[in-house]
Amino acid sequence: MVEPTVPSIAFALRAYSKRTPTSIGKNHGQEMIAAALGYTSFYAFAKSDCEASSLAKAQHFVPDTELFAVRCRQLNYNPDDVWPLMKAAFAERHATAILHTCEAGLDHAAQALTRQQILNAPHLQCELTKRGDLQITGVDFPFSAIRLAALPAVGEVMEEHVNGFVSAAGATETDTTVYRIAVTARRVIARTGKTCIAAPATEVLHLEFEEHPRRQQKTQTVDNASIAKQKKSPRSPQKSVAFCEELFSRVSGRARVRYNNLMPCFDPNEKSLFISDITAEKDPWMPASAFLKNLTDQEIEALANLPAWNGNNEITLSVTVLNALHRAILRHRKRKIQVDHHCTAVDSRNEHNLLPNWTCYHDSDAPFFTESVENGVAIRRSAYD
Repeated sequence: MVEPTVPSIAFALRAYSKRTPTSIGKNHGQEMIAAALGYTSFYAFAKSDCEASSLAKAQHFVPDTELFAVRCRQLNYNPDDVWPLMKAAFAERHATAILHTCEAGLDHAAQALTRQQILNAPHLQCELTKRGDLQITGVDFPFSAIRLAALPAVGEVMEEHVNGFVSAAGATETDTTVYRIAVTARRVIARTGKTCIAAPATEVLHLEFEEHPRRQQKTQTVDNASIAKQKKSPRSPQKSVAFCEELFSRVSGRARVRYNNLMPCFDPNEKSLFISDITAEKDPWMPASAFLKNLTDQEIEALANLPAWNGNNEITLSVTVLNALHRAILRHRKRKIQVDHHCTAVDSRNEHNLLPNWTCYHDSDAPFFTESVENGVAIRRSAYD
């Protein structure tokens, strides 16, 4: 097996590029890969004390996409043409590598892996088996979010001890016992480079079972308005930000495909959504906290039911998210104009300045949505559908 290094990945990149109109030499490939790893040149990468000669121990990467794009253009390549080729080259030479588009995606993947490692711990599995057929009903471990800037230097590790719990219950109706397992776990994260880390390693240090009888659910009669209030889609700012973080780390954030020069994006630091438009002077954006407030129930459901990125569905994912974000930004823009009292109706010229060559859906002060209660469920629909 070929060792995953920048030169070996560049060799694979050159091979893939020969199948496309974009032919890339090995030297240029090394330069662009080094830029994705956070360096202005391959020479700077090779001389850095922060990088090992092999990328074998690195598993999670957060490529520097801005520096990558700059280096591509310096070498007269279109970054949108090179990016999918580089992903394919990474997949061939470093099969376990995962390229995240932002630190939020890295943290999401690491937290999921950490939870799975805890659940698979032999000690915990042994204790669960002793108590019969149990079903895991909850996992809660408040590990810190992973931020590359906060990690120690290469060769050192960040170790964190956390007290959390796993809840489980009998998988049959006759088993009325509920278990709460208090768990002390240790997670170790090792930086392997400027933009990458090794797979987190998690160990269960101590666990303690608590048994409780299963509580019987109380039944009560409620009117349609109460049911609707309970079932209505949550649109709080906190829920909206969490929804965006999940959407752009699990789904579209990993696709990174432009459609008609447009690409939906999420900035985890600013907590904002924007559409990257290479033809516009300024990318249209909105706060992530307002995303759900500007979507219908059907639009939220369509986004929530999107499949995870699998390497072959980039266009479908990106276009679906792009269309939803497009509509949300337009609606948010309309609301902001009304709240600021700058005008009483959307000026189509201003709207087209914000979103060039896009359809302006709203040209009056009519409500954005119609809301009704059907069979006890609150339904929100677009007033413009």
